[in-house]
Amino acid sequence: MALGKLIHRKNQSEIEKTKIRINQPGSGTPPKLSEEEQIVLMLVYLRHHLSFQILGLMFQVSESTAHNIFTYWQKLFEGELPPSLLEQIKNCQEEVHLLSSWVVL
Repeated sequence: MALGKLIHRKNQSEIEKTKIRINQPGSGTPPKLSEEEQIVLMLVYLRHHLSFQILGLMFQVSESTAHNIFTYWQKLFEGELPPSLLEQIKNCQEEVHLLSSWVVL
Protein backbone atom coordinates (compact mmCIF):
# COMPACT_ATOMS: atom_id res chain seq x y z
CA MET A 1 0.00 0.00 0.00
CA ALA A 2 2.84 2.38 0.81
CA LEU A 3 4.35 1.90 -2.63
CA GLY A 4 1.00 2.62 -4.24
CA LYS A 5 0.59 5.82 -2.23
CA LEU A 6 4.09 6.93 -3.18
CA ILE A 7 3.46 6.30 -6.89
CA HIS A 8 0.10 8.09 -6.63
CA ARG A 9 1.60 11.19 -5.00
CA LYS A 10 4.39 11.32 -7.58
CA ASN A 11 1.83 11.08 -10.39
CA GLN A 12 -0.32 13.82 -8.80
CA SER A 13 2.67 16.15 -8.47
CA GLU A 14 3.46 15.63 -12.18
CA ILE A 15 -0.14 16.47 -13.08
CA GLU A 16 -0.06 19.61 -10.90
CA LYS A 17 3.06 20.90 -12.70
CA THR A 18 1.29 21.05 -16.06
CA LYS A 19 -2.21 21.92 -14.84
CA ILE A 20 -3.68 25.37 -15.40
CA ARG A 21 -5.73 26.15 -12.31
CA ILE A 22 -8.92 28.17 -12.11
CA ASN A 23 -9.85 27.04 -8.60
CA GLN A 24 -7.64 26.68 -5.56
CA PRO A 25 -6.00 23.30 -4.92
CA GLY A 26 -8.27 21.05 -2.85
CA SER A 27 -11.45 22.96 -3.70
CA GLY A 28 -13.05 20.15 -5.69
CA THR A 29 -15.20 17.28 -4.52
CA PRO A 30 -13.28 14.94 -2.21
CA PRO A 31 -12.84 11.36 -3.45
CA LYS A 32 -15.44 8.86 -2.23
CA LEU A 33 -12.81 6.22 -1.48
CA SER A 34 -9.50 6.57 0.32
CA GLU A 35 -6.29 5.62 -1.47
CA GLU A 36 -6.21 2.31 0.39
CA GLU A 37 -9.78 1.49 -0.64
CA GLN A 38 -9.00 2.36 -4.25
CA ILE A 39 -5.99 0.02 -4.25
CA VAL A 40 -8.12 -2.73 -2.68
CA LEU A 41 -10.75 -2.21 -5.40
CA MET A 42 -8.08 -2.74 -8.05
CA LEU A 43 -6.72 -5.83 -6.31
CA VAL A 44 -10.20 -7.34 -5.86
CA TYR A 45 -10.83 -6.92 -9.58
CA LEU A 46 -7.48 -8.48 -10.47
CA ARG A 47 -8.07 -11.45 -8.19
CA HIS A 48 -11.74 -12.18 -8.82
CA HIS A 49 -12.54 -10.55 -12.21
CA LEU A 50 -15.83 -9.18 -10.92
CA SER A 51 -17.83 -6.81 -13.08
CA PHE A 52 -17.47 -3.10 -12.36
CA GLN A 53 -21.14 -3.03 -11.48
CA ILE A 54 -20.52 -5.52 -8.65
CA LEU A 55 -17.38 -3.65 -7.55
CA GLY A 56 -19.39 -0.44 -7.47
CA LEU A 57 -21.96 -2.08 -5.20
CA MET A 58 -19.25 -3.50 -2.95
CA PHE A 59 -17.47 -0.16 -2.56
CA GLN A 60 -20.62 2.02 -2.71
CA VAL A 61 -19.61 3.91 -5.87
CA SER A 62 -21.02 3.94 -9.39
CA GLU A 63 -19.99 1.44 -12.05
CA SER A 64 -18.14 4.13 -14.02
CA THR A 65 -16.32 5.34 -10.90
CA ALA A 66 -15.20 1.78 -10.15
CA HIS A 67 -13.92 1.47 -13.73
CA ASN A 68 -12.13 4.83 -13.57
CA ILE A 69 -10.49 3.94 -10.26
CA PHE A 70 -9.36 0.56 -11.60
CA THR A 71 -7.86 1.97 -14.80
CA TYR A 72 -6.08 4.77 -12.93
CA TRP A 73 -4.40 2.42 -10.46
CA GLN A 74 -3.71 -0.21 -13.12
CA LYS A 75 -1.70 2.35 -15.10
CA LEU A 76 0.21 3.34 -11.97
CA PHE A 77 1.04 -0.26 -11.06
CA GLU A 78 1.94 -1.44 -14.59
CA GLY A 79 5.65 -1.51 -13.77
CA GLU A 80 5.07 -3.18 -10.40
CA LEU A 81 2.60 -5.95 -11.31
CA PRO A 82 3.78 -9.14 -13.02
CA PRO A 83 3.32 -8.96 -16.82
CA SER A 84 1.47 -12.29 -16.81
CA LEU A 85 -1.21 -10.80 -14.57
CA LEU A 86 -1.64 -7.82 -16.88
CA GLU A 87 -1.97 -10.16 -19.87
CA GLN A 88 -4.70 -12.07 -18.04
CA ILE A 89 -6.60 -8.81 -17.58
CA LYS A 90 -6.31 -7.93 -21.27
CA ASN A 91 -7.40 -11.42 -22.32
CA CYS A 92 -10.33 -11.37 -19.89
CA GLN A 93 -11.49 -7.95 -21.13
CA GLU A 94 -11.28 -9.13 -24.76
CA GLU A 95 -13.33 -12.24 -23.92
CA VAL A 96 -15.97 -10.14 -22.15
CA HIS A 97 -16.14 -7.82 -25.17
CA LEU A 98 -16.57 -10.80 -27.52
CA LEU A 99 -19.23 -12.36 -25.31
CA SER A 100 -21.14 -9.09 -25.03
CA SER A 101 -21.15 -8.70 -28.81
CA TRP A 102 -22.65 -12.20 -29.12
CA VAL A 103 -25.31 -11.44 -26.53
CA VAL A 104 -26.39 -8.31 -28.42
CA LEU A 105 -26.96 -10.37 -31.57
